[in-house]
Amino acid sequence: MIMDAIASHLVLPNRLTVPLVADLHVAQLRSPLPRGVVRIHLLEAEDLTAKDTVIKGFIDGKSDPYAVLRVGTQIFTSHHVDSNLNPQWREMFEVIVHEVPGQELEVEVFDKDPDQDDFLGRVKLDLDIVKKARVVDDWFNLRDVPSGSIHLRLEWLSLLSSADRLSEVIQKNQNLTSKTAEPPSAAILVIYLDQAFELPMRKGNKDPSPMVQISIQDTTKESKTCYGTNNPVWEDAFTFFIQDPHKQDIDIQVKDDDRALSLGNLTIPLTRVLAAPELTMDQWFHLENSSSASRIYVKIVLRVLWLSEDATPTTPSPRPVSPGSGTGQGGTASELNSTGPGGSAKPQPTRPQQTTPDPEFATEGVLRIHLVEAQNLIAKDNFMGGMVKGKSDPYVKIRVAGITFRSHTIKENLNPTWNELYEVILTQLPGQEIQFELFDKDIDQDDFLGRFKLGLRDIISAQFTDTWYTLNDVKSGRVHLMLEWLPRVSDLHRLEPILQYQSLQSYQNKVVPSAAVLFVYVERAHGLPLKKSGKEPKVGSEIILKGVSHKTKVCERSTSPRWDEAFHYLVRDPRDETLTVKLSHSWGQALGSLTLPLREVLAEPGLVLDRWLNLDGALPESQILLRATLKAPLQIELAVQLVAVAPLPQRGNVRTGLAPTSSGGWGKHTQHRYTNVFEPLMPCSYKVQDKK
Repeated sequence: MIMDAIASHLVLPNRLTVPLVADLHVAQLRSPLPRGVVRIHLLEAEDLTAKDTVIKGFIDGKSDPYAVLRVGTQIFTSHHVDSNLNPQWREMFEVIVHEVPGQELEVEVFDKDPDQDDFLGRVKLDLDIVKKARVVDDWFNLRDVPSGSIHLRLEWLSLLSSADRLSEVIQKNQNLTSKTAEPPSAAILVIYLDQAFELPMRKGNKDPSPMVQISIQDTTKESKTCYGTNNPVWEDAFTFFIQDPHKQDIDIQVKDDDRALSLGNLTIPLTRVLAAPELTMDQWFHLENSSSASRIYVKIVLRVLWLSEDATPTTPSPRPVSPGSGTGQGGTASELNSTGPGGSAKPQPTRPQQTTPDPEFATEGVLRIHLVEAQNLIAKDNFMGGMVKGKSDPYVKIRVAGITFRSHTIKENLNPTWNELYEVILTQLPGQEIQFELFDKDIDQDDFLGRFKLGLRDIISAQFTDTWYTLNDVKSGRVHLMLEWLPRVSDLHRLEPILQYQSLQSYQNKVVPSAAVLFVYVERAHGLPLKKSGKEPKVGSEIILKGVSHKTKVCERSTSPRWDEAFHYLVRDPRDETLTVKLSHSWGQALGSLTLPLREVLAEPGLVLDRWLNLDGALPESQILLRATLKAPLQIELAVQLVAVAPLPQRGNVRTGLAPTSSGGWGKHTQHRYTNVFEPLMPCSYKVQDKK
């Protein structure tokens, strides 16, 4: 009680004020604007002392740690973590700093017990270090205990007297989450309550004893009471953290000391303060629901909280290799270590800075299947008991590497033309086959029209084939296919011509040939949030590109999961497509996300992006390590060269022009009748064959 009484007068932000001249705002002398705000991220601790021993201390148990943080009279307490010597809190607190150097952050760790909590260590840090560094992300050795270290991230937020960057700050804050109920603040509001004039009298014409309640959203603060006067002088100051000034109001209630009798009220939208010069209002305000002459004098100052853009470190420092025993009598972190704020010589980071995928990563090729047409199919739709031959309604099923494609159905046609394109990414494995089956679409059960199989090895060997294939297990019928294996890759240095060429191709199933393949390797994540229950999450990652989604495995409980999984996607236009990565606990609670426009990969050397990336909707230190690689089939570029050198003139349904030959020269080329098929891209001569 004695210490609290002294602190209420002599511990910052409290001051004893002695005005030496008249007409000074004593409240502003007593509580001037802060120097800044420090956002404290209490992340985790390691190697804490076990206090909950069993069998009279013969067997070490655990501890139930929590932390108490102090800056002047501002005190915060974290939640406690049950039975854990390496707890993760992942909590955020914001403190107002009035003097630097001079004010310190003190963190004490305790073991929660039913009777008296046990001490687990402390650390002190001069906040002037944070002001100079802007961001301190480090492990600190706990003092006065045999072992233990604590991981803190401290951010210095400057005070801006302009609202120019307010929207940017609010947007950044929306991407941050914390276990605490309060979101990060976008601004602070300081209200200097000076005096009131001609407040209404109490019943019997007695002087009131006015006090003021000032509320913003769910936070209410009270002034002192001025007894026996209707012209009170309070000279009080109050500070509030503001999440969004566009949506919050100041509510001022003037009441008698019994809190029952209202003497007047006032509501000031913070948008009025945003419109004021230097975000400051200093004036008399008329009170509502009061006497006609009643008014109150208030100064209102709003300041936007700004974290310097060049202040965020690329990666947080790792914990000390061996936490210091620190059996001394305390001291600040700045006294303990001249090489860094962590209280021990800073070791090199242990996290890898790039991924380490399998050597086979990004070596797959693309199989392009052009289903052109069929001829002489069997008529299954007979009439009059089979006496009159009808037609069939044919469609095709294509199965390759566990993927099934199905063409559209062509009504009543034994010589259908599909002109459909399919693409699939394949690994060159021995024994792989592509299966084609034709059916006649019926109301009840579809009739079989034939099948055939092709070995992938033969297609890879030929690179390109334009062939008729005879149907098996039926009396007649054949299918015309163009098959192309695109194994080799090169840089996308001619992306615009490639895309222009692809756009000229027209297929019945509306497919646009791919311009590139995106290979994604998801290795690991770091510093993810805990579950709402405080437990570590079981993390899975979903990777999405233009409606195609792949999921990793779900890791065991960890805030630093590791997957080491690879995925690939066909890309039509890397300039317009965006990769999305979503992390969650067992596909439920969201833990963060990443949005990566592929144009950023296009800007990387070698079209390879490989590094740690910050996650949105997570903690400030939450990151994911992945590699994104773009590769384009080499033959597409040759096709561009072909079009550029010798565009093919059209003569009705037949195209003629120059085509490459196996000898490296140019010769005449004629294609059979089909609409805008994909021209052969390999440098070899060819002709349409009947596959027997």
